[in-house]
Amino acid sequence: MNRTRIAGTLTQSDYEARVDERSVAGGTYLLLPAPIESVVSFRGSYLSCPDFERGEALVRDLAVSLFDKGTKSHSKFEMAELLEDRGAQISITSDGVRVRVFGRALREDIPLVLSLLGEQLREPSFLADEFELVKERFIAALRRSLVDTGALASGALCRRLYHEAHPNFIPRAEDELEQLSGITVEEVKDYFSRNRQMIDWRLALVGDLDWGEVASAATQAFETANPTTVDLSFPVDKSSIDPGREAIYVADKENIDVQFGHIVPIIRVDNSYLPLYIGSYILGGNFSARLMNIIRDRMGLTYGIHCGLSGFTAEHHGTWGISVTLSRDNLDKGVEATMEEIRRFADSGVTQQELDEKKTTMTGSFKVGLSTTGALAGTLLRNAERGRDAGFLDRYPDMVRSVALDDVNGNIARFFEPDALHVTMAGSINE
Repeated sequence: MNRTRIAGTLTQSDYEARVDERSVAGGTYLLLPAPIESVVSFRGSYLSCPDFERGEALVRDLAVSLFDKGTKSHSKFEMAELLEDRGAQISITSDGVRVRVFGRALREDIPLVLSLLGEQLREPSFLADEFELVKERFIAALRRSLVDTGALASGALCRRLYHEAHPNFIPRAEDELEQLSGITVEEVKDYFSRNRQMIDWRLALVGDLDWGEVASAATQAFETANPTTVDLSFPVDKSSIDPGREAIYVADKENIDVQFGHIVPIIRVDNSYLPLYIGSYILGGNFSARLMNIIRDRMGLTYGIHCGLSGFTAEHHGTWGISVTLSRDNLDKGVEATMEEIRRFADSGVTQQELDEKKTTMTGSFKVGLSTTGALAGTLLRNAERGRDAGFLDRYPDMVRSVALDDVNGNIARFFEPDALHVTMAGSINE
């Protein structure tokens, strides 16, 4: 069903005028008609905030992984056949404080597909044999992560930075394996029964749309609740661990994955976020960024190095981080050279030429990122989750262009602290 790319038409401006926002039965629906015959892409989410400190996130993730394994009305095979016969797709995942849905279908099938999605979200069957299969897949993935140097370094960094009650905290794989061994299907059912309401439900649909068809299906399919019933306050950080280095030895891994990072105490919608994002993008956001030019091209110490902001939402803060892969022989030299460039960046900021070049790149990438119905639906959804109107998509390129050099360098000096960076690494590290 290759009918979702319509670049040049989707990426025109005036989203504020073209997006139709409606409320039905407590949910919010964003509809963007697009000149692509018969096809509709959709992206949705609702708040799902388990008790992270008590390990409920793993139980939540197990529950979500069972949503497409059969409902009280359809077995997983019946559900798959209904979707495949129509060329439709539904995918459900969990991510931080939200459960997310993805999909597409023909216009004529949207009422049925939304009905099937509602079934999966509201009345999963949680069969014991399916639970055991999903549990085994979780166990296999966790065991693979025990030798994944990137995952090990990232997890170690998050545990140094975040409190166990924060959504960005990543438990040790060994701890999750132990927890998994004791989780039963009854525990998953109990968790779902206590958290089944779809709080702050939002669904963005892009394509050949009819509001009447969507409204009728949504009213019957989705059970929603008032968003004020979720506590979204999280501890700021795990301040008991001072900045320092942590090394994880993994046998037979000649390449070492290294992570640098510290918390930035702002949320995604703060005014400081965009200047900081631009600054970190200049330092290491793409192949023409400063770190790639110096650490990879000029010094030849790595094939890849990246800098960026991650883990920021409208509800909680995130991390300024740098990741680099180094050979064992180049480890010390690579870490030292990277830190030297980070300090130079924090002390001196960026130049006007760098800023102008990256503004052009970012505005161009933004437009390209809206060139498919699925990508545009996802952007509309994330925008709505952050409490922004559809007109933000019209304003964003001008917002990027209007960021001044002093804004970028002032925020770099205020929020980026080389001495506060934690450094974690994983691989066959020499003693």
